[in-house]
Amino acid sequence: MSPRPRRPDHGAPRRLLLVTLGVLIAGCGGGRPDQGPAISRVPPDSAAALAFTSRHAIPFDTAEPGHGFADLMPLKQVIGDARIVALGEGTHGTREFFEMKHRLTEFLASEMGFTVLAMEANSPEAERVNDYVQGGEGDPRALLKGMYFWMWDTQEVLDLIAWMRDVNRARPGRLRFAGFDMQTPTVAIEQVSRFVERADPAYGAEVARAYGLAKGAHPDAGGFGTAIGDFPVAACAGKRIHFFGWVKTEAVTRAYAGLWWRVDGASGVLKGDNMADRGLRGTNDWTRCEIALDVPAEAKHVQFGTLLVGNGTAWFDSLGVTIDGFAWSDPNDFDLDFESGSAPRGLSPQGPDYETTLDPGTAHAGQRSLRMRFTRTGGGTGAPGVTRAQVEAATAGVVRHLEQERADLIRRFAAEDVDRAIQNARVVLQCAKLGATTASRDRCMADNVRWILDHSPAGTKIVLWAHNSHVSRMPDQMGAYLDETYGRQMVVLGFAMNQGRYNAVGDAGVGPHDAIPGPPGSVESLFHATGLPRFILDLRQAPAGSPAAAWFGTPRPFRSIGTMAMDGFFPSPVSARYDGLIYFETTTASTLLF
Repeated sequence: MSPRPRRPDHGAPRRLLLVTLGVLIAGCGGGRPDQGPAISRVPPDSAAALAFTSRHAIPFDTAEPGHGFADLMPLKQVIGDARIVALGEGTHGTREFFEMKHRLTEFLASEMGFTVLAMEANSPEAERVNDYVQGGEGDPRALLKGMYFWMWDTQEVLDLIAWMRDVNRARPGRLRFAGFDMQTPTVAIEQVSRFVERADPAYGAEVARAYGLAKGAHPDAGGFGTAIGDFPVAACAGKRIHFFGWVKTEAVTRAYAGLWWRVDGASGVLKGDNMADRGLRGTNDWTRCEIALDVPAEAKHVQFGTLLVGNGTAWFDSLGVTIDGFAWSDPNDFDLDFESGSAPRGLSPQGPDYETTLDPGTAHAGQRSLRMRFTRTGGGTGAPGVTRAQVEAATAGVVRHLEQERADLIRRFAAEDVDRAIQNARVVLQCAKLGATTASRDRCMADNVRWILDHSPAGTKIVLWAHNSHVSRMPDQMGAYLDETYGRQMVVLGFAMNQGRYNAVGDAGVGPHDAIPGPPGSVESLFHATGLPRFILDLRQAPAGSPAAAWFGTPRPFRSIGTMAMDGFFPSPVSARYDGLIYFETTTASTLLF
């Protein structure tokens, strides 16, 4: 939610700080109405999009697996001859999303020849699950926990693994389970070290040295920097706020920059948004960012400010707040244009690895802006005298050595074992690169998906399972990087819902939370107006240049929920990011196993 001092980890691993990435969740509700009344319930500019949705939606009977495929047969035209089907999820804790992904995997495996399921999970740890899926020994619950991420530690994922094992019992080797993430190098280090000890013992000392450095390095990019202010509670409690401003970035490759807002009550966090799914990444000219939320009447403490997570430099200017549509200002205590004084008035810089100053040479308007810069790039790892650049160089050396020796190694060992060891060494290097902020997690995940396909039999088809934001074609996300290689060979399906329950991290830990219905103008409210309880929509069916195509191609509010509980609705051009959407009117929380 808001940046309370915790160490961030983009995505959903053990140390996750903020909400992961952008997602789409939209809604609807009970039998199909006549087209006329439905259109009357949405804004006039949405009428064409609603008519298109009502006409092209593919209803399905249930999300539960094991119910046959008669209602899913229209998906054969949606999928076509794609080699990759990327399945998102609007939250990391929704039962119906997980069940439907299981059911779709059944369909794709049974009807369309897909044989690999790869998840947003650490690669070598997922390989242990694959051993079980192939008929090996082990406790599947323990194997799920061994992938670290709480959101996979559910009955729904356990059922999926049991189904894959059953399929392979009847047809050995039919299905394969894989992971494409690299959140921690621990098991990868063990696997590479064990292989080198057996295959190249003379190189063992160098591996031990390099991986000793890797074990001592912090896995994150230094946390986050913020300029934080206390907003007057009396002015906003029980009202709707919009917090906006202009942000410019340079070389933000590890995470993102944006704005944030947090509301605390007597028992802890009530609401918040930190733009984790839609913050600016990479290098961007001045871009308008916005947060909109309803401040609960029982608010006791409200904070807001600017945020840079990870590396790079970000500039902030022309910040503003409206309350119930009226502009708010407090010139005595706040200067949100950064034009007066020698320090930002009303916002206090925090973050030991970040330099926050007023920049007289860069501005969106006026003469100055607030500049926030990560200052520890290539800096220390926590091990005395060791830099992150040194860790990266050492682990890169292991990859280089194994690649150079591959021809000799495969004469003495199975090529599959050699290539797996090299890939595990790359996972260790990827973790080092993330720590040194020289690579992005999503690019690494895309590279790992490519490796899985390149080391599979010709024509292998793969199902990807990750958060909506990761599978989407949003810039700097895994789906965008994969699109560069596979293009139309990949079909991306986002998951959406209107209201219900989901699991996420709250003030009391992981547990169920309520999702409010989509507001007017959102993708959720449009889907709700169809009256369908659940459906699949191929967004590509909207004719180019049509009003419906324009509606879905224009940023519209949609809800983004990662691992942290929140309501946040944010603008997204959904047809540019997804080929289709799978929608539920109402959802329930996933079934946690811990």
